[in-house]
Amino acid sequence: MKLLKWIVVGLAAFVIVVFAVGNRQPVDISLFPFGVVATLPVFVLFFLSIILGVVISLFGSLWTKVKRIKHDRAYKKKIEALENELAAMRIERNLSGSTAVTVRNEYLKKAS
Repeated sequence: MKLLKWIVVGLAAFVIVVFAVGNRQPVDISLFPFGVVATLPVFVLFFLSIILGVVISLFGSLWTKVKRIKHDRAYKKKIEALENELAAMRIERNLSGSTAVTVRNEYLKKAS
C-alpha cells in the first residue's frame, strides 16, 4: 500500500513539473480598481488559485466542524441532564417500594 501511495505521489509530482515547464509564458494580472499589475508565469497563477481554493475550503470545513462541536456539546449536556433526571426517578421509585409490576399496573390504570 505504501508503494502504491509513493507511485501516485511520484506521478502527481511528475505531472506538476511537466505542467510548470510547459507553461512558463508570462501573464499580466490586473487588479482593476487598485491599478496594480503583476506579471506571473501561467503555472504560478494556476497554483496560486489552487492554493487559494484549498485555503477557502479549509476555512469552510473548519466553520462546519465548529458548529458541529457546539451542537454535540449541547446534546451531551441535555443527555447528562436527562440521565440525572432518570437516576433521580429510579431512586424515588425504589424508595417508594414500587416494583416493576406495580408501576405497570399503575400505568395501565392511568391509560384506561
